[in-house]
Amino acid sequence: MCFDDVNFERRPYDPWQGYSQSKTANILFAVEAARRWAAERITVNALNPGRIASTRLGCFQTTPPGSFDPSGTTGVSIKNIEQGAATSTLLAASPLVDGVTGRYFEDCQEAAAYTPGVRRGVASYALDPERAARLWRLSRDLLTDTLSAPETGRK
Repeated sequence: MCFDDVNFERRPYDPWQGYSQSKTANILFAVEAARRWAAERITVNALNPGRIASTRLGCFQTTPPGSFDPSGTTGVSIKNIEQGAATSTLLAASPLVDGVTGRYFEDCQEAAAYTPGVRRGVASYALDPERAARLWRLSRDLLTDTLSAPETGRK
């Protein structure tokens, strides 16, 4: 997560870096929201649904070499719609995760620590409470700046 240039204004935009940064931000948001909303018993988790065969989400991105492995040996396999929805359904409706909050899930379970070379798991920096609080402050500041900016006539 590049906090000093989240919008790629001072460095060249790279689609995969942007995608990765957005995924890290989702996890960090869940970590901080879970902390902030714990007293209200609101649970917040992040998840990876996986690569879904029948969606067109990735049709505009080029695939980096070695990132796709239909056999699943590198941890990247194709799921059908039901398989892709399973982790979301678990987190939304299962008593198995009651009270579980601020975590990252994949394949209907809490993700293991990231291992270099394997496209699965969660990096420790994505679960770091200090980074999560920093992202929350940055998000608040960006929203405040946007909402307090004078109208430009654009819609």
